[in-house]
Amino acid sequence: MKTYADTSLLFLLYSTDSNSTKADAWRSIHPDPLPFTAFHRLELRNALNLAVFQKRLTPAEVQYAWEEVENDIAAGLLVARGGLWHRV
Repeated sequence: MKTYADTSLLFLLYSTDSNSTKADAWRSIHPDPLPFTAFHRLELRNALNLAVFQKRLTPAEVQYAWEEVENDIAAGLLVARGGLWHRV
């Protein structure tokens, strides 16, 4: 696994944003599994909740996004990684 997606890319992949189509196009070219750390989970949850607060997403859209994240973990498209939290 050589590709790393930061949280901003994950947000675009799992939500509807003006740049989501670009992220989807990138993902179709790069189908390899992506690492998904506890930090990704925390940051993505915060980003999605902020989008609800800003009224850019609905709570139902966020629920669907999390279902898609969990589906992609189960399918091996996102791979849980421990990261280096033990060093923090």
